[in-house]
Amino acid sequence: MADFSQKNKITAASLFALGYNYSVPLDKWNIADMACDYIFAGNNIVDFAIPGTLGIVYNYKTWIENKGSDATH
Repeated sequence: MADFSQKNKITAASLFALGYNYSVPLDKWNIADMACDYIFAGNNIVDFAIPGTLGIVYNYKTWIENKGSDATH
C-alpha cells in the first residue's frame, strides 16, 4: 500500500511510480507486473477513473462522503 495522504493533489501521473501508466491517446492504463494494489489517500479525493486493479483507502469520514465505487474502502 502506498501512502498518498500527504500529497496536495493525486493525479494519474502520481500513479506512475506505483506501476500505473496512463496512455492518453489510447485512453488506457498500462499496468506493470509489480504494480501497487492499494493507495491510502487519507482525506484526498481521487477525481479521475482509476485502473480496475487499484483500490483506494480513505479516512472514514472522507469515504462516507464520497463512496460510490467498489474500489474505495
